[in-house]
Amino acid sequence: MTQWIFSSDYCSCAIPTITNSDTSDAAGVRGPAFEIEEDDGVELPLPPGTFPLDRYQPKVKLGAGASGTVYLSRDRLLGKKVAVKILNQLDANQLMAFQEEAKITSRLQHPNIISILDFGPTESGIPYMVLEYVERAESLEKLIERNGLLDTIFALQIFKAVSDALAHAHNARVYHRDLKPSNVLLAISDEDELIVKLIDFGVAKVRFDSQESTAAQSRTLAGTPFYMPPEIAEGARFDERSEIYSLGCLMFEALTGRPPFAGQTALETIAMHANQERPSLTSVTGQEYSRGIEKLVATCLKREPSERYSSARAVAASIDTLIGNDLSTTRTQFLIATNSKKRSAPPHLVRLSIVTAIFICLGALGFASVFPPTISKKAKENKTTKASKKSQSPSIKKLSKSSYKAIERKGIERWFDINGSKQSWVAKRPLSDDELQYLVLKHRGDIKNLELVSGSEKITSVGWSAIATLNLTSLRIPQSTIKDEDVFKIAKMPELRQIDLSETDITDKAIESFENTSIEDLNLRLCTNITDNSGPSLESAKQLRYLDLSQTQIGDETVKKVAALNLEYLSVPNCNITDASLESLGRTKSLTALSLDATPITEKGVACLKNLDLEKLSVDSCRSFDDACLNTVIDNHPNLRYLTISNTRVTAKSVRRIAELKRLQGLNLASLSLNDEDIKPLVSSLHVSSLDLAENAITDRSLSELAAMKSLKKLQLSGCNSVSKAAVLKLCKLGIDAIHVIVGAPAEDGFQLMVGE
Repeated sequence: MTQWIFSSDYCSCAIPTITNSDTSDAAGVRGPAFEIEEDDGVELPLPPGTFPLDRYQPKVKLGAGASGTVYLSRDRLLGKKVAVKILNQLDANQLMAFQEEAKITSRLQHPNIISILDFGPTESGIPYMVLEYVERAESLEKLIERNGLLDTIFALQIFKAVSDALAHAHNARVYHRDLKPSNVLLAISDEDELIVKLIDFGVAKVRFDSQESTAAQSRTLAGTPFYMPPEIAEGARFDERSEIYSLGCLMFEALTGRPPFAGQTALETIAMHANQERPSLTSVTGQEYSRGIEKLVATCLKREPSERYSSARAVAASIDTLIGNDLSTTRTQFLIATNSKKRSAPPHLVRLSIVTAIFICLGALGFASVFPPTISKKAKENKTTKASKKSQSPSIKKLSKSSYKAIERKGIERWFDINGSKQSWVAKRPLSDDELQYLVLKHRGDIKNLELVSGSEKITSVGWSAIATLNLTSLRIPQSTIKDEDVFKIAKMPELRQIDLSETDITDKAIESFENTSIEDLNLRLCTNITDNSGPSLESAKQLRYLDLSQTQIGDETVKKVAALNLEYLSVPNCNITDASLESLGRTKSLTALSLDATPITEKGVACLKNLDLEKLSVDSCRSFDDACLNTVIDNHPNLRYLTISNTRVTAKSVRRIAELKRLQGLNLASLSLNDEDIKPLVSSLHVSSLDLAENAITDRSLSELAAMKSLKKLQLSGCNSVSKAAVLKLCKLGIDAIHVIVGAPAEDGFQLMVGE
């Protein structure tokens, strides 16, 4: 059925008034957050018992399909527009399942997820749902149909919002299961900001349940073939990484105008997902895309679930990197047809005012399960790397005098943020080979620390050879196109101590270049071609102190080898490690900082770290990390200064013990289902400067108590839907440097507030 939706705010609760005398820039008491819809007396003549007429007044039939009928309606009590869907008759068991799943999804309060306002059976037992109504909106599917492929920056904003919505849902153990462009709703706010709403949550689950009895004969599958993960067609269980594959298909279509695979039949399309090579964005459109964009989509579309991003949160983080981690400052160019009578569109935007609405074709919701960890990539041989490359000495290709003069006239120095005292040069734009050669010739003695723009793609072996002639101590080249043979050139710099190669396509071969060197800090995050074959080379890099192997393919064997080094910091999130790795690390002497996010560690492994004097520990999204694990950490590591236990199985019972960590400066308790009572013991005992309480059930009461924490400088409250804007503003006035809030509770408009840096 065509999806039809729409909404506005749905509560008349006022924002609490700030109690202190200075309220000049704070939100005061106000009227309803939505526009009152007067009763014009028009009402569709529907038979009694087929519609919840006591509360909702049906105005217009918006659409009908296999799963039900949608009506634009007026809430008689609140005087506002809503969308009411009357579902097809279900049997008693299906109705009970529908109600249970609806309860789960109704708790998904997030700015990027459409809200279920009400649900239940009519007098005659027909199930219905009431959903919020979004003005001036259309689906991503319609936008793609009209405009073709989307602008990359605009598309990334949509992807970020959808990823955030999925991360919130997955944290609640709810899967969408039918992610596609028609289920992403887009609109522009009165402030010309992009609104993204994920709709139709869980429709595939209800279809799957209702088809279960005949699935063996018909081979019917939940979801839409264009966006269906290959493992689901093979009978595997749907999990978070399955959803990420569907997200990748959605991304691909938004950026190219077509899904990655489209056969003549559903079965042919499913077979293409399972067997064919994934096309690149460029191969479809002929346009150039940044390497980072190509890699983002390609990683989501990996055939093997273990090779994809391990979580929607990881996808969102990668998107943040691509768009500068600041969506709020990017203006959209959202082109939508209009016939709005309410107001004129700004000159740079064309708006949509729709008489009909796009309704959430909501049948039922996803279900909970434990998410598997790991994200990895199959290693591929780099056949162009030859042993003879090791012995080559870097040299600069001769730069012509005319090229030198041309670059000099441009004033290349203005393309950098330069700290002369530290001899640090940070590029503000991508550079070419010629520009790098000029930089080396003109400023060879001025540069010790060099950082290039993420995703620098124009640099070839010529440019890397030029850089290799510098006498650097630090080089940061994330998301670059550097090859294995170029790394060998770079590694020969005698004073090089720190190198960031994150999100590059280097292989295990490149790691050989660091054997017996003076490298102390090596960042290989998201170098997904790095495997356990790199272990011996890493073990031979005797000076290593800081090592980031996040989201590589390494496992217990590599950790066992690097445990022999004098590491102070090790990061292995989303790697193929087990408790065996912790047993190896427990024998080290120098390790003080450890990140184990999204790994299957248990209390047995955590206990192996007993002899380490840890100061920093992160176990975000470790699904087996529970109260026993946290108690072990608190007992064995009293000197912890930074602790992250977000999105784990830890409960309030053990959280209270965190107050025993007297040296704690930073604490992340996001997504632990904590309430005001759970937080109270910590507020009175801790002296942290940074606190993350995102996605918890705290209210203004907790904020009032947090105001007494004189040490608190940074506070994260994203997704705390019961926190009011007024309370946040009051807290800001008391000295918090940075607060990031995104809330969307019934008592508040959704708002985003950034204070400080």
